[in-house]
Amino acid sequence: MTSCKPLELITPSERGPECVSILKDSTGNETHWAEDLQQALARLREQSCSAVVIDQFLLENEPAGSDQVLERLGTSFPVYLNFASSGMERLLREVRSALQRRQREESQARRSVELQFRSAMCESLTAMLLSCELAMAVPKVPPTAAGKILAEDNLAREMRLRLGANECKNLGRQIGYRMPRKPVARALRNLSRRTPLALE
Repeated sequence: MTSCKPLELITPSERGPECVSILKDSTGNETHWAEDLQQALARLREQSCSAVVIDQFLLENEPAGSDQVLERLGTSFPVYLNFASSGMERLLREVRSALQRRQREESQARRSVELQFRSAMCESLTAMLLSCELAMAVPKVPPTAAGKILAEDNLAREMRLRLGANECKNLGRQIGYRMPRKPVARALRNLSRRTPLALE
């Protein structure tokens, strides 16, 4: 899968148009050519790119302008290439490698955010179940309150199953809480034997 963001090619080489055509055909990414650093800088201010291919000739001969471009890269992957001595094969190999690295890092970042979210949700659900258990342990819980506690307990357990019970169990072990099977339901059954239960 290719990224939808374009590629930027920065080189004064007369092979620029040919490189653009080959990169676009081979990667499927829209590719732009900048003959100098000023053109590249103007385009990078307008949009971000998947990867930016920079001619090493410019890095060596225009260090100030090169620094400005590098500061504008953002999440774009830089590819440094000596166009004077590198062929098309090398160009394609380096760009494809950069796109693959970018794709891996984006996947890892998404996975990290997902894990953080799931961990935060499991933590909240574990705290909710513990609160329900402690609330039902209070002597003489009113039937109406007990019904509401049961509803919260059931909701927390359902969400916990959707998130992944194993992850929430592991979190519970880390904080020293062992998830009971159905303490609230048992307490509610015991209470209902003594007094009618109002669930509204």
